[in-house]
Amino acid sequence: NRRGEEAEAEFDGVTGKRVIDVARDRRPERYAVDEATRYMNKRIPGAAGELIDLSRHYGVGFVLIARRPARLHADAVELADRLVVFNVRGTNDKRRLNEEYDGLADVVVGLDQYEYAVVDDRGITTHDPVPLGDTTAEL
Repeated sequence: NRRGEEAEAEFDGVTGKRVIDVARDRRPERYAVDEATRYMNKRIPGAAGELIDLSRHYGVGFVLIARRPARLHADAVELADRLVVFNVRGTNDKRRLNEEYDGLADVVVGLDQYEYAVVDDRGITTHDPVPLGDTTAEL
């Protein structure tokens, strides 16, 4: 499901079964949320809030991936373990990125297609896309 209550319910179900409602030793080290604006925009629904709480208390890092960072809820951005950011063009997106991390918009505006920036506790790093068919696990 792409939007609305159905998308939130699907997110809650998957996140609950894979992260929240499992024994601590079976939880993932990191949990990535692609298209995060679908689940964490104007408010943070059930499982997303639990995910943020787990990150702080139980060591489950979470990664947010979004094409429109201006639409992400501020708490989700501020508490994320990592942000993955592709090239953005929107004025609001650039402004939001620079509000969160000084100079981030300048970095991502210059990225080529499929290149991306990662923001974490070490700062901002840029990366080339994963080569097609790469199975070496040496990235």
